[in-house]
Amino acid sequence: NNHVNQLIKHPVNFQDEELLAFYISFLKTLSLKLNNKTIQFFFNDRLNSLPLYEEAIKFYDHQEGMVRTAVRAITLNVYRVGDETMHTFLTR
Repeated sequence: NNHVNQLIKHPVNFQDEELLAFYISFLKTLSLKLNNKTIQFFFNDRLNSLPLYEEAIKFYDHQEGMVRTAVRAITLNVYRVGDETMHTFLTR
């Protein structure tokens, strides 16, 4: 189950704006797949970790508007999933 999270957490050179755009787009696409059944592939309750959200919010104040907009969309997609354990993690 952790393969997707490892891919999300893989070190990326974010100084390359094109690579950053692809990465953020990838995260946004993954976030669109989130629901009560797929959250198990993203939320690690043993480690209390949600790399999709954790990595996305690092860019909440990025200078590029497209990146900020994508981060907002990712955040909303994460919040709409009705998983109680994950919501506890998000509100800690």
